[in-house]
Amino acid sequence: MKLAAVLAALLGLTGILLAGCLGSVPESRNEEKPDDGRVTITWLGKNLLPGTSMGPGTPAQKLLEGRFGVKIEPLLIESPGWKDRITAMFASGQIPDIIWVNNIQELAAYANQGILAEVPQEMLRQFAPNYYSDVMSIDPKVMYLSQYKGVNYAMVRIDPIATSKRMSGVRQSWYDRVGMTAEPETIEDYESMFIRFRDNDPDGNGKKDTYAFSLAWREGSGNFGGAANDLTSQFFYAYGTMPSMRFIKNGKVVDGSVQPELKDGLRLLRRWYDMGLIDPEFLVDDSGDLQSKFIDGRIGFYGRTIWWLNPNGITTNALKAKMPSDGVKLLKPPAGPGGLRGIVQDNPAGSGMIAFGKQLQQDSRKLQTILSMLDAAGSDPGLTYQLGRVGVEGIHWNYDTAGALRPILPYDKPENLAKEGKTEFFAPYLSRAYQFAVLPKGVNKLLAEFGVGPFDPIYKYPLPSSIQLQSKVWDTVDEWIAYFIIGKKDIDRDWDAYVAAWRAAGGDVLEKEADEVYQSMFSK
Repeated sequence: MKLAAVLAALLGLTGILLAGCLGSVPESRNEEKPDDGRVTITWLGKNLLPGTSMGPGTPAQKLLEGRFGVKIEPLLIESPGWKDRITAMFASGQIPDIIWVNNIQELAAYANQGILAEVPQEMLRQFAPNYYSDVMSIDPKVMYLSQYKGVNYAMVRIDPIATSKRMSGVRQSWYDRVGMTAEPETIEDYESMFIRFRDNDPDGNGKKDTYAFSLAWREGSGNFGGAANDLTSQFFYAYGTMPSMRFIKNGKVVDGSVQPELKDGLRLLRRWYDMGLIDPEFLVDDSGDLQSKFIDGRIGFYGRTIWWLNPNGITTNALKAKMPSDGVKLLKPPAGPGGLRGIVQDNPAGSGMIAFGKQLQQDSRKLQTILSMLDAAGSDPGLTYQLGRVGVEGIHWNYDTAGALRPILPYDKPENLAKEGKTEFFAPYLSRAYQFAVLPKGVNKLLAEFGVGPFDPIYKYPLPSSIQLQSKVWDTVDEWIAYFIIGKKDIDRDWDAYVAAWRAAGGDVLEKEADEVYQSMFSK
């Protein structure tokens, strides 16, 4: 199946823009200049600070206007009703200059309706050089995610550290108390440490009531729970595969969920479950339970992203609030028999993208200004800190002794940042430099050492049948793997039945579609 056919199938499912509703889109009725002579930029964006609301005329908006000598008219649409309101807006001929796009299906739909301006890669290289450089440093193929029928229409909301941000570690106090003197390197080393966590009273309460780890199984693989859990994945990958992750084998995409080597990881987790190393409540735990159990001292091994586990991370701070002398000791994933190690990593293209109204096709100077503005908004610390979720040093935050950013009251509360426009609405692209500046100093070394592992070879590109089938496949994989771990199903005797259930759920269909996308887009 060619790429155009893949996208055509996707468009048949989305129904985002109905031809009968939009027909041929009229010319935009945007005003080009306000009374004071400045160029007006209409901006359909998205508040990326969950649980908050943002109004027009914020300090963040005024800062960007002053820097570039423009007037911005933000179009603030909250998530409920987003699709209906956008459809009505476009049907009336109101085409914003900047358009937030949630996914490739929307991009293709808008392009087919003639709503978008083309943005050649050379224009991005020239007028958004920091964005372009970050994309190239990740993988030039990321550019495919903002293209339709070979034409580039957008800037992808990239996440430059996504492919190395997931990692795991242990409570430093447990590690010390059970007498660990060398960091575990292999599966056998990890098992030895986990046995100590079970037997050596790491929480010091005189009771045998601790486990090595639990799993956020209740959240399911779609949320990096279940079989795709940050912790689970590394114990499978030591043997060469992991569930709910695609791999390239013999030049083709395969689903790691049904590869024969998965049995070795299943046998390992089955043994650890029987040994009492895995919390028996793992089937009903979610990510919140994992954090609570880690902080409260029921489990000692935990995994999440660098945003949670860095020296100023969410989990680290929560742990120190309860025990100031404690901390998180990061560990490399265990090496398997062949030396392979890694944790499931995330999509470097992040989520969403920024496209541009078709009227800019006839106004290259305005489009160039917008590209330069977006580039600076995402990469210039003087702007990005104030447009993102950070602010101004000495007003919104200060560095602590560890080199981490600490909010100054009342800016520890997201709603107070939103009032000033610090929601990433005006900075939808965040550069590698910005992320490293916000994270504690030296975090790049942590990413390189501990954030290792595979990510999806098609960058989670949406598949024609994913809406109908993906959840069914994930649920099937999670259910069967849980049964294998707790012994309800036999790994060898019931393996064929598991593979048959995966096929019945549509796993083979998605595997075939993923390979078609890979061959048409990402294999070159």
